[in-house]
Formats: sequence, structure tokens, C-alpha cells
Amino acid sequence: MRRLAVCLTAVFAALVAAATAHATFPGRNGEVAYPPFCCEDDGSFWDSALPGVFTSSRFVQTDPVTHVANVAWSRDGKRVAFDGPATSLGTGHALYVQNADGTGLAQVGRGDLLRYNPAWSPDGTKLAFVQDNGAAGSGDIYTITTSGGSLTRLTTSSGWDGEPDWSPDGTRIAYHCMSGNRDHICQMTPTGASKTITTAALGLTNAHNPSWSPDSTSIAFGANDASSRRAIYRMSRTGGSLRTLRPGADANVGSHGPTWSPDGTRIAFEEHIPGALEISTISAVDGSGRGGMGGASADLRFDPSGWQPLP
Repeated sequence: MRRLAVCLTAVFAALVAAATAHATFPGRNGEVAYPPFCCEDDGSFWDSALPGVFTSSRFVQTDPVTHVANVAWSRDGKRVAFDGPATSLGTGHALYVQNADGTGLAQVGRGDLLRYNPAWSPDGTKLAFVQDNGAAGSGDIYTITTSGGSLTRLTTSSGWDGEPDWSPDGTRIAYHCMSGNRDHICQMTPTGASKTITTAALGLTNAHNPSWSPDSTSIAFGANDASSRRAIYRMSRTGGSLRTLRPGADANVGSHGPTWSPDGTRIAFEEHIPGALEISTISAVDGSGRGGMGGASADLRFDPSGWQPLP
């Protein structure tokens, strides 16, 4: 556990940008993947059963890929996708897939661009992701096969479209978008058609990190409340039945996550509070029963980016 011990004593000089959550495919609850940013150059990520403690976590090797982020589980729970610095075909930021045991690492597509936030299609053949096009169009969402073919651009907004999340039933992709200078959760089909602003009528600000429920009927996400404090919400797939699961607090809540459990009963998210950081879980119905795993240094940031579905 040397690597984890190093993580628990690391100190950061700067904040780390928020990461995306992912849809959870239905099944039994497996392990939650979380790349710890304290040890980001180690070429690894960690996963652990919840509830639990960090010292019982499993180390998964990703060498030679370092700075791993945004780990997403495939529908069968046997593979992961993530992003990190390119190791071939350029010096940008690339997408990767590998087996859950750390074998079979493969870079997906080009390495000379800036690609982030992979999300699996339900059939396991494609990834949705965001590409930073800079002055050419900021962030846009694409799909690509896991072998690196059939690249398709889905959005062409002049603003930032990102954090794609593919519904488990395969019919919609939820994502972050900008409209009227506000951050929203939007949706479209997997071909980029029928775009809608799902949170348009909800009166929330800074909406980010959409995560589909395993049955594809609801979306959990983070947004600011009326006092500009970060909170966790859920809504129906059409933007109705808004429910507050984790009220806004002075703590840094929901910077990473929320992520649904495969059995549909729990929501996981990062909670950064004075003196500690936790991956917390709450009821997906009403936000009760807070639990999870904690005890980490306040200087760490963990991304509960995917929850493994098991048969």
C-alpha cells in the first residue's frame, strides 16, 4: 500500500478542475473507481467497494498512462475507459480502454488532440467524449468506436459542450451545455439529433455532471442552490420531478460525481469538508442514510467517476 500512503500525505498547491460522472449500467453493486489526484503521475487508479475505507482499496495499473481521470465502466463491468496524456500518435490528451484487471491497455484514436471524459455506449462498441477544439469551437462532443474508427461530431456550439453521459437504454446522451450564459444539462440522440435543454425551466445555476440512473428514467447532477452553494439534485429524464438529494452546504459538495449505484438505490459523490475528504453515498430516493468511505487528508481530491455493474 506504499502508493496509497504517499497519496495520503501529499499536499497540493492548486485546485484540480472538476471531473465528470458517468451513467451506471444496471446490475449488482461492484467497485467505485476513483483516480486520486495526489498520485496522478503514478500510472494508476484505485477502486473500492462502498461502504469502505481507503486502505482497503485495490490498485489498478495503467502504466505508461499517467494522470488518469474520468474512469468509466463498461456495461459488463469487465472493461474501463479513461483519459490521460497521449502515449502515441502525438503529445496531446487521449482516450484509453483496458480490462478491469489492468491488462489490454489501448489508446483510442489520435494522440495529437485534447480528448476527455469517455462514456461507454451500452453495447460497448463506442465512446462518447469531449474534444477541446480551442479557438476552432471550444468543447464539442463526439463519438468514436473503441478501435478508433467512425469518428462522428455531435455538437458544434460556440460554447463549451462537455461531460457526455450515455443513457443505459442507449437512446439519449446527456451533457453539459451553455445557454443564455448559464450552465445547463442538455440531451440529444446518439447521432446528435433532437437536442433539448433539460434544465431550462428549473431555475438552477451552474448545472454540471449529469449521471443517468440504471433504468434510464432519471438524471442526477450537481448545481448551485439559491445561495450559490453546491447541491446534488435528481430529475426525470424530461426535466420534471426535481428533487434535492443533498442540500447546498459550505463544504465543497459534488465537485466530482454524482454517480448512481448499479442497483439504483444510492448516489456517490465527492465531499470535501474541513479536515477531511470523503466519497459519500446517499439514498437515491430522498438523500437520506449518508455513508461511504472517508478519513483522507483534506489536501486530496477523489473522483468517484464510475460504479462497476456486476452480473
